[in-house]
Amino acid sequence: EAYHHDQDKDFSAFAVSLAKRFGLVATAGSDYHGANKRTPITWTRDNSPLGIGVVEALKDKLKRG
Repeated sequence: EAYHHDQDKDFSAFAVSLAKRFGLVATAGSDYHGANKRTPITWTRDNSPLGIGVVEALKDKLKRG
């Protein structure tokens, strides 16, 4: 997770740079672990820092194995 609601922008930028360096796909996490948890959903389709490109990149990684 390169993007997380508890991380600042500098850490996210660092995590993204590491993902690029090691050929990984930078993703985001909401920390939502089910309705029985108290952590609210924070990322939505409308406010996520990621776009459909992440889905495509993950699909590409899966195809390559």
